[in-house]
Amino acid sequence: MKQKKILIVDDHHIILDGLKSLFAGMPEYDVIGYVDNAEEALRFIESVTIDLLITDIEMPGKNGVWLIEKVRKSHPELKIVVLTMHHERPFIQSIMNLGVHGCLLKTASEIELKNAIEKVATEASAVFPSSSQLTERKGASIKDVQLTERELQTLELITEGLSTKEIANKLHLSSRTVEKHRASLMLKTSAKNVAGLIRFAFENNLV
Repeated sequence: MKQKKILIVDDHHIILDGLKSLFAGMPEYDVIGYVDNAEEALRFIESVTIDLLITDIEMPGKNGVWLIEKVRKSHPELKIVVLTMHHERPFIQSIMNLGVHGCLLKTASEIELKNAIEKVATEASAVFPSSSQLTERKGASIKDVQLTERELQTLELITEGLSTKEIANKLHLSSRTVEKHRASLMLKTSAKNVAGLIRFAFENNLV
């Protein structure tokens, strides 16, 4: 049987080490790359054919959402599995809405990871956390969402109608960093667009 080629993207080396150990016992898979950022992962995918991408969401620079969106456009046949520490239902739902083939919690056991990867890779079936593994939340609330000081500043300026470049200039950041904060805000609040972010800000008396 031809080995399935896998790329793993995560900036936590303890996770990478654990996955290396996992796949060492799965000879039907060939992990041809371990990278710690989305941009390097995209360059890798553009140069080498792979069958399965396993990626985290939160990483330095461009995040996993950026990578997934790029890959789905350029390589729609590539199977994608997200590996995350977040277990909030709105967060997982936002990941599912990206059109990935699976989402696994980093707290999953080795057996759970193996079974899930095999289902996605060989059975073409999607795998997501069960309801019992998820934390319920009735709409995003500032009490439930942990926003950094920079994210709060960025959110306030978004509600004022400032562009990414204008926010970058005001906060003395790069446009790339502001884009990262914006993407993180949308994930954490489960907002689908800027309007959703503004609604979240008003509902939680942040403006």
